[in-house]
Amino acid sequence: MVATDPVKEKALVVRSIRHGETSRIITLFTRSRGRVAVIAKGARRGKSTSTGGSVETSNLIEALIYFKPSRSVQTLGQASVLKSYPHIKRDLVLTGYASAGMELLNLSFTDAEPNPAAFDAAATMLENLENGRGDPRINLWIFQLALLRASGFAVNPLTCPVCGADEALIGARNIFWLDAGAVCCSDCRPVSGSSLPLSGESVSILRKLTENNSTAVRRLKPSRTARGEISSVLKKYLKYHHPGISKTPALKMLDDFENLG
Repeated sequence: MVATDPVKEKALVVRSIRHGETSRIITLFTRSRGRVAVIAKGARRGKSTSTGGSVETSNLIEALIYFKPSRSVQTLGQASVLKSYPHIKRDLVLTGYASAGMELLNLSFTDAEPNPAAFDAAATMLENLENGRGDPRINLWIFQLALLRASGFAVNPLTCPVCGADEALIGARNIFWLDAGAVCCSDCRPVSGSSLPLSGESVSILRKLTENNSTAVRRLKPSRTARGEISSVLKKYLKYHHPGISKTPALKMLDDFENLG
């Protein structure tokens, strides 16, 4: 069976590994088809090739892809950069946040599982990092919450999953129930499954993040305790519902750098 005519796809470059002496295997997350692995022939020869300067991780590109149903790795024809996010790439910390986001996007879905909402959330995160819109960690949290919502596991920090209260009563110490993805009232306890502790500050921040109020979010100044708690809850909740997310080296490196791991 021959390859089809090339298909033009808008895609984020989420992973890149060497293949042979001159090529790379690139994992793309396309907006309309989801995750697709492609071979970029000659990509390691440098930016003079048709793909070499385009397939850097975190780039937003327009790719011509030759699909063949019998292949697990498709062929990349040409790729043009739509956005390369130069500010991110000049800053090691921002590069870490972008890499963690691409890592989670890559691991949250299987091949050919389209999710435009997840794609858009990742692109928005990169835009915010590139343009210095808010705390980078908060931008990563917003993306993680959007990723969970897009995959059907939205976090609910408002309604108590035990007693059903529309606005869970929050105290100094609270419980996030992993099975339900929700915060329990301070006097309620999950009946089974796994749970994690959260301070009242962390619950308040999660509520603001899920309200989608950009002004309130920009004003957030999480304490070190809250940064650690929310980062831990979101990472563990993602892993709880996505078996494919077993190891996240980019996210671990970022957490270790901030002493949140």
